[in-house]
Amino acid sequence: YPFSMIIGIPLRDCLVSSKLIGIKTSLNEFIAYQELGKIRQLRNELILNNTFPLYLNGTLTLPNDVPMLWDDTSPIILTYALCGFANFGSMGIALATLGVFAPTRKRALTKIAPRALIAGSMVSLMTASIAGLLYDTRHVTVPILNLNSTH
Repeated sequence: YPFSMIIGIPLRDCLVSSKLIGIKTSLNEFIAYQELGKIRQLRNELILNNTFPLYLNGTLTLPNDVPMLWDDTSPIILTYALCGFANFGSMGIALATLGVFAPTRKRALTKIAPRALIAGSMVSLMTASIAGLLYDTRHVTVPILNLNSTH
């Protein structure tokens, strides 16, 4: 949760974004991106139906088990925050691979691996915070809904 706040996610989206960052770190980034994709798809459907403002101001409520990112910058920042291989699975793969090349250094590699995981996570989060600083919703010329179209 604190990392979501630090990288610039608005407070109302911090809980959902911290869960996605946790999924990325504990499982992998592909599962976290799948969840982010579901959230973006629902968000786009609500925008197309013109019901997004009703959910945003609290007139309509989503079910408790449906996550939503309310601010326009949150999906952009999270796209960068989830990018990277800083997770436990990748750490295990790196240890196994490097252990084959340097079998006498396995103990040293095991000590370094958690620090590398933390450093990799911090790099992704710093990149996301810079993307959040540079992204300005007032100057977006291409609507977010049409980014994946082939017109």
